[in-house]
Amino acid sequence: MSQEQRTLLAIGLMFALVVLMQVVFPGKTPPGKQAPSPGPGGAATPGAPAPSATRPSVPPPDPHAAGADLPEREVRVETRTLSVVLTTRGGGVKSWRLKEYVVDGRRAVDIVAAVPMGAAPPLAAWGYTGLPAPLSQEANRTSLEVNQKDGDGTIIFSRKDPNGLRAEKRLRFRGDGYVADLELRFRNEGEAELAVEPKVVWGPGFHESRDKAKEANQREPTTWLNGGRAADSPKAIKPGAPKVHEGVVGWTALQDQYFAAALIPETKGMAAFTAVGDDGQAWVGLKGGATVLRPGQEATFRLKAYGGPKDIQLLAAAAPDLDRLVDMGWFVFWSLPVIDYGLARPALYLLRLLRYLTGNYGVAIVLLTVFVKAATFPLTQKSLKSMQAMQALQPKIQAIREKYKNNRQKQNEELAALMRRHNVSGAAGCLPIVVQMPVFIGLYNALSNAIDLWQARFLWVKDLSAPEHGLFALPEGIPFLGGLDARLLPLLMGLTQFIQMKLSPTGADPVQMAMMTYTMPIFLTFIFYGFPSGLVLYWLCFNVLQIGQQHLLNKAQARSKGAPPAP
Repeated sequence: MSQEQRTLLAIGLMFALVVLMQVVFPGKTPPGKQAPSPGPGGAATPGAPAPSATRPSVPPPDPHAAGADLPEREVRVETRTLSVVLTTRGGGVKSWRLKEYVVDGRRAVDIVAAVPMGAAPPLAAWGYTGLPAPLSQEANRTSLEVNQKDGDGTIIFSRKDPNGLRAEKRLRFRGDGYVADLELRFRNEGEAELAVEPKVVWGPGFHESRDKAKEANQREPTTWLNGGRAADSPKAIKPGAPKVHEGVVGWTALQDQYFAAALIPETKGMAAFTAVGDDGQAWVGLKGGATVLRPGQEATFRLKAYGGPKDIQLLAAAAPDLDRLVDMGWFVFWSLPVIDYGLARPALYLLRLLRYLTGNYGVAIVLLTVFVKAATFPLTQKSLKSMQAMQALQPKIQAIREKYKNNRQKQNEELAALMRRHNVSGAAGCLPIVVQMPVFIGLYNALSNAIDLWQARFLWVKDLSAPEHGLFALPEGIPFLGGLDARLLPLLMGLTQFIQMKLSPTGADPVQMAMMTYTMPIFLTFIFYGFPSGLVLYWLCFNVLQIGQQHLLNKAQARSKGAPPAP
């Protein structure tokens, strides 16, 4: 197999590896601690970790006691960026809409998944372990509106149980941003010791997790634990047996491709956990250690809740290390900081700058491609000249192979000597690919995770962050392709890949090279057909620039030989 064939095959295999490994190997998950079943009512609240063994045996209140069946009421919160509907049932969330992220031009994104009847809503809080559901509470107001950017307002949910425990949950919303401060206060107003073990959850599910058509957009529940990322596969967690993460917890989150809901502890010693219900939907939560309150004593637990876009600047401003929720360093089996911080994030920052200057992310991607091409131009030029020199040497190379076909050692020695005499390297053709692949991987990670491109339009493309919606569907009668969307960008990319290969210098067997010229563009078109449109646009533009460079080089070579240049 010739060097050109090996180079082209390497490109195809690397692209296939990038795609397949992301599906087959999502990454290693640090070992967690399996907690026992939450006990009575565990089926309804699979996120409830078991009570600590060191806690005194103080029975929780009867959930059916006086006041346990308070009627549910809604509390509406409006800020500059959020529209939230809370419920007095556990002080949870029924709706959390992001005003600045609108679907179909009219409907704000709601990151709360549909909650089944009887299940705890997101941000529901418990004071006792073992209750079947969070108890209903009273609210200090029915609505809250915060219009000023620097303003804030607080909703207080409260309840006093028959045994004398007064519980308060305070939610403070700011006028701007996607963070709510949450404070849990427990005070023993009775005559006997009481034990509390607070817990706050987000779930079941997140955003569109119940939509089977959107499953590919979901990401694993993730916890920042002891300075590293711990991802939990819901399929590996049994209902009623939460996975507990103990140590230094920075945050725990549910997420999909572009949005996230994170719980961030501010009280030290809180543990995180991930749980899964019978329907496969995941919870994440934080729990405080078991605390015994003597009469008159009070305990307070503080945390933050972030519900918004996976914008690395917003995440970093919300909490330390929360921007690590966005992993742009993925490569095959590992997450590599050099790709994340050395390539992907700088590319994203440059893309934002170009968009600021041009007003369109599609134009910004075109300009970014020009910058990348300019940076790799000298290496590519050297590589193309080396390939042309190799093509000119093919008659001599074939003669040496034929002359020493029964002596491989002598054949290799003569070929190496021939290369040295003509100052040609057989590996030079690989150099641009070696340089370009990390850049490609960094851009792939950036464009696949950047909320910036979400629903960004360019020409006929409606969303640069997603595969292109076809201009039309192929007729159903076409074998294997019937009903498939005709996506113009990937088809144009495949065409330019074909033209580029036709122009590239070759020295391989004509039959083999012809096969590669046709099969490789088809293979890459197939791979790119499901890629985000922004990435396909990048590769298409890069091909066009590469074709231009190759054409100019071919014309220069033709002039140097005194022959008329090819049209």
